[in-house]
Amino acid sequence: MRPAGPNEDTIIGQDEAKNTEVEQTLRGAERDSVLKGAAVVFGNSTLDCIVLNISRSGARVSFATPVTIPKIVTLRLRDGSTYPAHRRWARGMDVGLEFTRAVIASGDEGRIRRAWAALEAVQAADPFAWLGILRAERFFGDETLHRAAEAAEAAHMRLEAALRPHAVRTSKAP
Repeated sequence: MRPAGPNEDTIIGQDEAKNTEVEQTLRGAERDSVLKGAAVVFGNSTLDCIVLNISRSGARVSFATPVTIPKIVTLRLRDGSTYPAHRRWARGMDVGLEFTRAVIASGDEGRIRRAWAALEAVQAADPFAWLGILRAERFFGDETLHRAAEAAEAAHMRLEAALRPHAVRTSKAP
């Protein structure tokens, strides 16, 4: 196997599990495979693309034809979320992007208001009330209930954290 060039993201190695581990180390975050419509925006140009995989640190996008894009771009998903990014590599119709900042919520004021309402509803569903009761009763001596309650609490906190960037308040939002 030949060494990867500077614009390639090929991972060298025999063991696929090891490749995945090395790939995640190089990227800084595990990517989820998706097929989402999006656009890469730069200057006055907007190029439609498909997001093939995405993580907190970057994404791999594919275009209908080979394209040349500048080093600094913005990835805009169909939900309006935008990710300022640097082009890390380009090969054929695929481009690797590294996000330079956290997601910026959609500029759609209605969407922001709905996200804020969802966040408030999640926050109002205080898991600590029912969790306090279960803990006081020592989960009724049921280890399965104990694990399920703690998993629900963790899921609630992850949901709240994931929803928060979409509920960014602007001067027009309530």
